[in-house]
Amino acid sequence: MKNGQISFLLGAAVLATGGFFGSIEAGILSDFNPALIAAVLFCASLICANREKKYVILDETATQAKQPQTEACGYRAKNIPIESLALFALCILSFFRISEFSRDYREPVGFALAGLALWTGYSVHFDDKLRRTLILISIPMMLYALYQRLVIFPELAPQLAGEARSRLESGRVFATFILPAQFSAYLAILAPIAMASKMTERGIFRIVAATALVGICFGFYLAGSLSGVLSAMIAFFVMNGITRRGFAVALMLAAVAVGIASARTDIFGGVNPISLRINTWFATIHGIADSLFFGHGTASFERLYMAKYWFSGADEVMHPHSWFLKTFFEFGIIGAVLWLVMAAGIFRSIHDRSFRAAGAAFLVATLLDVCDQSFTLRMLGTFLLGASLGGRKNCRKVE
Repeated sequence: MKNGQISFLLGAAVLATGGFFGSIEAGILSDFNPALIAAVLFCASLICANREKKYVILDETATQAKQPQTEACGYRAKNIPIESLALFALCILSFFRISEFSRDYREPVGFALAGLALWTGYSVHFDDKLRRTLILISIPMMLYALYQRLVIFPELAPQLAGEARSRLESGRVFATFILPAQFSAYLAILAPIAMASKMTERGIFRIVAATALVGICFGFYLAGSLSGVLSAMIAFFVMNGITRRGFAVALMLAAVAVGIASARTDIFGGVNPISLRINTWFATIHGIADSLFFGHGTASFERLYMAKYWFSGADEVMHPHSWFLKTFFEFGIIGAVLWLVMAAGIFRSIHDRSFRAAGAAFLVATLLDVCDQSFTLRMLGTFLLGASLGGRKNCRKVE
């Protein structure tokens, strides 16, 4: 493999670990450091790809009668997709909207990393190798989630108190992420990729992909998040269309959702997560209406929601459980339009349907929960959205 391919796949592998080597950043459990490592690897892959393309051109010019000796396929044109430009514009906007009340630079960095990830997915990718890398990483992740449920939670729960103890006693695993909803979104992103590999691979890796698919369904149950299951359903319809196979997969995931609902007694209570979520969205929309055009500024939701817009029946949170609503609240109409430009990538011409389905699962998950708070998950989702975009440059494999 060329250096660009190695850097590209290593960066994807770092994102697929979900920030396993996360650390405390400014008092918050964060996967910021692994996201930066992935960003460096992605930059290296772009540089290597550019150098190898130049080498091919020079070699073809110098030896007109001979074939170039470099692998030219797998690289796209140099142009930056409009979805990445929208994320970079959000980075600049969020940087200039940082207020003196909250000097929080995580948001502009998060937008910049997402823009770089989307650009990398669009510019350089090797479909089969990427799918295999993501699936191979996912299996130990799911085994770790099972170990978390069977060993870690029973040992830690007696040593904790309050909300931390209740969350562990609920048994909802989060693997290497911070929240169960983020782990569930990760599984929803991987589900169509595992399905595509099961349908196209031959030999031992077909069995590996099928095993990963079963593990993903079991992981949904362990995470106990309905938003992840709904995201996976939509992803499979994006990949398979309104077909018999699409409905069969939807029925399988619906059975998982029934299992989750039966295990979570809070869903059918008087104050259940669904009503809390909806009321939180209404409170956020009220805040958006107060500053419709310019927004309240970077990281303003954490400061203003509880003080001005929270009402009885809404959740007491620091995030509106929707990336789009948070962007609209903080940056107004301009930020909302830029976010929609990024999300509109799912309607562009398709290069790979499984990656498009993974990108759709990510966007749905961010609309329903706090998945964008994870740097690595945000990069992984936009990275696969970029990999799904059409526009591959014509190329030929050389010997």
